Amino acid sequence: MSLGECMPCINIINEKQKINTECNVLLDIIKQYKILKDMNILDIGCGNGFYVFGLSDYVKSICGLEPSINMLNSAIKNQKYFNKKNIKFIKGSIENNSLNIKYDIVIFSFSLHFTNDSYKSLLLSKKHLTKNGLLIIIEPTKTYISNKLICSHKDFDEKHYNLKQNFLKKSRIDIHNFIKDHELLYYNYNNYNFITVIKI
Repeated sequence: MSLGECMPCINIINEKQKINTECNVLLDIIKQYKILKDMNILDIGCGNGFYVFGLSDYVKSICGLEPSINMLNSAIKNQKYFNKKNIKFIKGSIENNSLNIKYDIVIFSFSLHFTNDSYKSLLLSKKHLTKNGLLIIIEPTKTYISNKLICSHKDFDEKHYNLKQNFLKKSRIDIHNFIKDHELLYYNYNNYNFITVIKI
C-alpha cells in the first residue's frame, strides 16, 4: 500500500473560512521576510489547491504542482469557483516536472513525506528558487484530515497510521539534516503541524 492511497480528495469550495484562517498564519510568517505582493510562489504537492487559493490574493503569482490526477482535477474544479487570474496548476512532482522558471518561495504543503525521497526532494527544490528565496515546509504532526489516521475513529487503519508515522519520521530527520547546510529562519511545532522556513 502506498501512502497516498488513503489521501482524501476534499472539495474546498465550502472551506473558505478554514482556508483564510490557516493561510493567515502562513502569511504572517512570510511577511517577516518577504514583500508578498512581489512574490512568485510554487506549491509542491498542492493537492486540491488549499494553500494556492488561500495565498493567491496576496502574491504576484502562484503555481500548484501536483502528481495525482485526481487531486489536480479537484484543484482545477475549485479554480472555476475561486476564479483567480494569477494561479496555474501543473501536473508533475518535484522529481519530474516541466517547470523552467524560478520562484521566490517554494512550499511543500503537507506533501514532503509523500515524495519518494524527502531529502533529495529538498535538494531538488533549490533549483526552483531564486537567490535568497524561501523554502517553506509544512508537515502534519498529531491531527489528520483522514479518518483512517484518527485513532478514535471507527475507520481508523492502524497499518496506514504506522506507515504514515514512518514517512513523517523520515521527513523530519531529513529536514533536520538539510537545515544544517542552510539558514533556518523560522520553526514552529504544534498539535496540527510544524512549519519550517529556510533561506536558500
